[in-house]
Amino acid sequence: MDKKAVRTGPQSMEMVPVCRNDECRHPVDGEPVPCQIARQEVVFCGFQAKHWKKKEEDPNKPSTLVQIT
Repeated sequence: MDKKAVRTGPQSMEMVPVCRNDECRHPVDGEPVPCQIARQEVVFCGFQAKHWKKKEEDPNKPSTLVQIT
């Protein structure tokens, strides 16, 4: 899931997560739609999240887990 600046009002922009699935693109300009909208609309992901995939973890990324001994 990526984040993109999306217009949330007449004069405001907000960074929100957007869906990167090719079937969840805005029908007019082809831009990715915000995840919240994709989940609300049946033509995109819908409530069942039919395009959701679990993010693969990078094995080289250091763990953020903190162990207290």
